[in-house]
Amino acid sequence: MQPDSMSQLRTHFCEITIIEGLPSGVFADPFELQHLLERGVFTDVAVFGDSNLELPSVLSNQSAVEIHMNVGGAPLLGHKLEISVDLPLHARYPPLDDSGYSRVEFGEPDLFLIYAYQ
Repeated sequence: MQPDSMSQLRTHFCEITIIEGLPSGVFADPFELQHLLERGVFTDVAVFGDSNLELPSVLSNQSAVEIHMNVGGAPLLGHKLEISVDLPLHARYPPLDDSGYSRVEFGEPDLFLIYAYQ
């Protein structure tokens, strides 16, 4: 490749946005997520819905977490990409069933990919 042609190569990146709907009784602490953002784990974070950490489960509403991550240009270059995300979540005190336990079920998160050339 000619040295002059190197400057003509376009750079690219891939950003992933994950939106996780949280079941009733589960919440994400916005302060913890902000700390992860400051450490560079995520490029942006947001919590939607109930953010009152002190509410009991029966008084809380469902919420959602949105996180953004830059994963470089690997998907554009035909490389496989596997992403693992650890999201710090907390449980409120839920009403218990006859066994003394409570079941919490999560759905599948929504995943959006943004490719950009610069």
